[in-house]
Amino acid sequence: KQVILTNQPPGSAKHKGRVTNCAAPTRKNPRFVVSFPDGSKKDVAQNHLRFPVNCLANPVLRHVLLGSIRPSSPLSALRTPGGHLLHRICQMIIDGWNDQISHRPTWEGLMVTPSLRPIWEDRTRENLSRRDIQPAPIDEDLQPAFVVCNQVEFPPFTGGIRVNMMPIRMGDVTSLPENLRAYQKLIDKCPIHASEKRQIGYVTVHESEVKQGQTQTRGGLHTERMGGINLSGENRSQLFWCIGFATSPDCCVGGLYIANSVDNSCEVFDFVVADGVMGPLGDLEHVRDLLGKSGTPMQSGSLVWMTDRTPHAALPQLESGRRQFFRLVAGPISHWFADHSTENPLVSLPDDVEVVKGDKFMMGQTRGEGESEKKGEKAESSSSSSSSSSAPAPGSTVRAAP
Repeated sequence: KQVILTNQPPGSAKHKGRVTNCAAPTRKNPRFVVSFPDGSKKDVAQNHLRFPVNCLANPVLRHVLLGSIRPSSPLSALRTPGGHLLHRICQMIIDGWNDQISHRPTWEGLMVTPSLRPIWEDRTRENLSRRDIQPAPIDEDLQPAFVVCNQVEFPPFTGGIRVNMMPIRMGDVTSLPENLRAYQKLIDKCPIHASEKRQIGYVTVHESEVKQGQTQTRGGLHTERMGGINLSGENRSQLFWCIGFATSPDCCVGGLYIANSVDNSCEVFDFVVADGVMGPLGDLEHVRDLLGKSGTPMQSGSLVWMTDRTPHAALPQLESGRRQFFRLVAGPISHWFADHSTENPLVSLPDDVEVVKGDKFMMGQTRGEGESEKKGEKAESSSSSSSSSSAPAPGSTVRAAP
């Protein structure tokens, strides 16, 4: 594939090339053989490579470019002879995004690197039982973005189930409403750590008919971490959504698990992105080029664990038909969007989770249209609000956005 060398001046003979081979695949920062138009070749470290970006197709850069040719726009001041200033600004934006995107090895890649395995295990063992929000206890560059951790079989399709982010006690089938208990066998397949058994998790199940060319769940490349929302003025680093790190293919801490019943209807990328590159609600369409256009397609029944910073996207179905989607959020969350989620009469939300009312897709960068409250505050005001609102019934249809 064509690549850009970030350590070479733009326009130089070694600024663009094509990757032809992997020179050192087992290193923490692999080196790739890059061929240049003049016929020369060079070994280049992965952290000095990025994919080219189509500026006109990119929603952010397109506005910059179109604004620069519109006399009434302040961006028109960026137009200079030769376009060098505009080129440099776009380059800085792209480089800034690229610096916040980290390519992660697949678990299979780690397995063929014996020297890294003890480092991983030693650094995670001491913190396996912790559920509080802490930085990953191992070198982040060694953590996988996702792991294919199991194979599951979906229960018979009923077409009447659509719940989103319903709180449950993980591992306790009695915490599930009757119409969801057939999905307990999928929850049991999730390799959550022993410390998380009977802790609060959040389950999503969506069964429906999906037409050809459409997606069942939220479309577009995104992460589950909210990104781009600044509710009540908090710092973005305080808005978390299940975190997640893997300790082995059969044991993960936090994060989320997803599976579906239709081949190639979802893709996941082996990258982890930082908050600064995320758009509203974790949107990443503006950096799709930097992730290599396409990810790893999920197959029917594959149970995939990922972090809340792992890019993924629903794909249009190739044929019309029934689709079942399952997700278990195993890590702690900071906010629960009431208008998009399903309450569980058998399990209450944790006291430290903030309940947010309103359409999250309309909240933008600030609290704006949404109202947020702590669960404890909600209880204090429930007597005055119960007459004007009611909770969704278990298994009822809500607007889900997994």
